[in-house]
Amino acid sequence: MRRIFITLMVVLGISAITITSTFSQVGMWVKKQDMPTARYAMASAVVNGNIYVIGGWGNGFLETVEMYDPRPDKWETKASISQGNLGVGAAVVNGKIYAIGGWTGGANSLSTVEEYDPITDTWTKKANMPTTEIGFQQQSLMESYMLLVA
Repeated sequence: MRRIFITLMVVLGISAITITSTFSQVGMWVKKQDMPTARYAMASAVVNGNIYVIGGWGNGFLETVEMYDPRPDKWETKASISQGNLGVGAAVVNGKIYAIGGWTGGANSLSTVEEYDPITDTWTKKANMPTTEIGFQQQSLMESYMLLVA
């Protein structure tokens, strides 16, 4: 069986993001299509084999959401998140992506929670967290629960 490893590589000096993949049997890296929007401090999540990249910092706080489909090696722009921020976390529960927290500059850490539905390409505002958070880890558990570690 062929094993595929996907790596997001961020080069901060030139603000470029490159996707590369390798096949373990061959032992070499293969260049893939670059992400259309250069960014860092973004969130990412995987749904149905597609990689979603959310927000971050480019030439300002980004609302941009892009999806990478490794099968045809193609990027597609998706519906934007409501507020550009960096340090946002992302987790997948029941096939939907949750973008949580982040930072918009100064003392503006966020408590926001937004849910993205990949089928309808829409974002829905959810109840805010009780505290603001930036740069924390999230993990989906048992397809129905999410764990936040600040």
